[in-house]
Amino acid sequence: MKFSISIFIPLYLLISCSPSTFEKQVITYVYDFTKYTNKGFLFTPDPYSGEYLSIGLLEVEIYPQTEKVQSKVKSNQYGTKDYGEASKWVYYPINTEEVLDSLYNLATKMGANAIVRLKIEDFIVSYGIINSYGKRASGFAIKRK
Repeated sequence: MKFSISIFIPLYLLISCSPSTFEKQVITYVYDFTKYTNKGFLFTPDPYSGEYLSIGLLEVEIYPQTEKVQSKVKSNQYGTKDYGEASKWVYYPINTEEVLDSLYNLATKMGANAIVRLKIEDFIVSYGIINSYGKRASGFAIKRK
């Protein structure tokens, strides 16, 4: 009898603590190239069918700033200070525009006016036990004729 109770109680606690519903979420990703198009620069995930000069393959990776910060000491339900978490890790997400700007600057310095086969992706950066998320953009730099 003790055995069945000792298994039933942890199982009940595990099941009762899990959420019963998840709210609907809509996530939208938009990459706006208007700023570059207005400068006569082309970003496209497709190959270019017109005449061009090959400039080079480019890739930019940006790693996020990550730092350990002191947590604020909170009072608990009994009015005493709770020192449970002395510090925590905070990472600052990378903006996609920052990666595109870096790719654009590299390409224009090399004489390109387009990046074709553009690829943008997130990746995980591991700092020992801490994981953070960086951004990578790559493509084929060309000079359109």
